[in-house]
Amino acid sequence: PMAASRPIASASYPTVGFFAPPLQSRPRKKKKRGLVIPAADSTAIPESEILLEFDSGRRMTFAQGTRSSLIIGGTGSGKTASVVLPMTSNLIGAGYGGLILDVKGNLREQVRALASSHGRLGDIVEFGSALDANRCNFISGMAEHEIADLMNLFAVSGVETDHNIAWHQKGAKMCVDVARMLADISSINRDCEFSRYFCPTLAKIYKIILNDDLPHQQEWQQTP
Repeated sequence: PMAASRPIASASYPTVGFFAPPLQSRPRKKKKRGLVIPAADSTAIPESEILLEFDSGRRMTFAQGTRSSLIIGGTGSGKTASVVLPMTSNLIGAGYGGLILDVKGNLREQVRALASSHGRLGDIVEFGSALDANRCNFISGMAEHEIADLMNLFAVSGVETDHNIAWHQKGAKMCVDVARMLADISSINRDCEFSRYFCPTLAKIYKIILNDDLPHQQEWQQTP
């Protein structure tokens, strides 16, 4: 469990997860003669413990809503607007910290606006591809065999029964070779900016495989 008043971590890359406080006791359903007796009326929950109230009048406590919650609905049904954002706002307002995975990239500004409304904009620590986000090199520190496993997973996931799977595996091997080449160049002189630039990243591997220019590549080619 994460205590209140902790930073909010956001990864800009609609799954939303917050670390929950210790789970409080919940009203349990009781069985009698084969019938399910509904739990106690949720309207009796103290206001201070309410995380979200639905249109039906049913209420969800902080203890319930921050532990294994699943939101199901079709595209455009209002999952984000009616549940995710109100819950996020109330959690931020109550001083909670947590981790938000922005898979589709549409939560970043919304979460920032909610944090700002509660005076917690400075608590956000963002990792991802946005210009003002903290950069994160996913393969930094990985051993070559770990990079190989990752590339192979990328290459063959979902095409395991494809009769051309060998070509997918060859593509993964090519990515590993590129990563090794970048690592070798970057280790020539770690005090040199030119050499450090070639530290392997997924973006650099992707650009080299596509024969695309890396930043500053044209300038370096003109250097005597």
